[in-house]
Amino acid sequence: MAPVKRHPYEAYFKLQAIEYAAENGNRAAARHFNRLPTDYQERLAIFHTYCRDKITAPSHITNMDEPVGESDSDDEEDGDLKMAL
Repeated sequence: MAPVKRHPYEAYFKLQAIEYAAENGNRAAARHFNRLPTDYQERLAIFHTYCRDKITAPSHITNMDEPVGESDSDDEEDGDLKMAL
């Protein structure tokens, strides 16, 4: 018999379980979601740090309004022309 492949729970399910545990306690959450009682506060902290690490700001983009290939100053264009001559 082939081993059963594990699948991760979705983020929505995890958040539901954590919120339920915060309101009703770990044992009630374990009964409701058919899971063994664990420290849901620890899971919440791990989940939030994992999600925070996944969301990254585009720090390499300085100005989103500037079109690609164009610059604000004309000095750079003059410098390129002087170097070409």
